Amino acid sequence: MDRWSKGYLMVAAAIALVAVGVAVWALFFRDPSPAPAPDIAPPVEDNALPTGEDDGDKLPQAQGGGAVNITYSDQVAVCLETRTVSLRFANPARSNQSMVVRLVLGELVAAESGTLPPGSALESLPLLADVTLPAGEYAGAFHVLFYDSQDGGRAGVSTKLPVSVTVA
Repeated sequence: MDRWSKGYLMVAAAIALVAVGVAVWALFFRDPSPAPAPDIAPPVEDNALPTGEDDGDKLPQAQGGGAVNITYSDQVAVCLETRTVSLRFANPARSNQSMVVRLVLGELVAAESGTLPPGSALESLPLLADVTLPAGEYAGAFHVLFYDSQDGGRAGVSTKLPVSVTVA
C-alpha cells in the first residue's frame, strides 16, 4: 500500500469514528426536547377544584379570539417523598378559554395538568414519572397553554409565568 492510500484510509477511519461518536451522543446523551403541546385539549384534570365563583359575566372577547384571567402563586413546593407538586393556580370563571399548566424547570417539564376549564383551580399535581430532582431551590415557570372552551382546539398563544420552586 502506498503512502497516499494509507492517508486516505486514515482519514476515512477518522470520519467513521466521528460519525459513530455523534450517533452515540444523539441517541444517549442529548437532552430531549419538551413535549409538544397537543392540538386538542386533554381530558379535564382529575385534581381540578371548583373556584366557587359566579359564572355570570365573562370577559369580553373579539370575534374568533379569547380572553383569560389567571390567578396563581409564584411559590411552588415539590415533595420528593410523595412525588407531589403543591401549587396555587386558578382559571377564574370569567375566562372564556380552558388552560393546561406545565411546571417547567429549564427545559424539563416536571408536571403537567389536564384541562382546567373556566371556574376551576389546582392545588396539587403529581410529578411526571420520569422526573428526578435533587432537593434545592429552582427558578421555574408555569407554561400555560390555552384551548377553546367550546371545541377544545388549541389557541395560537401560550404564556410563561416565572415561579420559585422548592424541592424537599
